[in-house]
Amino acid sequence: MELNEIAPDFTLKDSEGTEWKLSDHRGKVVVLLFYPGDDTPV
Repeated sequence: MELNEIAPDFTLKDSEGTEWKLSDHRGKVVVLLFYPGDDTPV
C-alpha cells in the first residue's frame, strides 16, 4: 500500500459487538487503535 492510497474496505466488531464498516465512514477522519489486551498500557 502506498501513502495516500485508499484503504480497502473491511468490517470489524467494536467493543460492544456492533459491526463497524470502513466504507460507512469514507470522507471522515478514522483512527484505528489495536492493543494487545485489556489492562495493558498503550
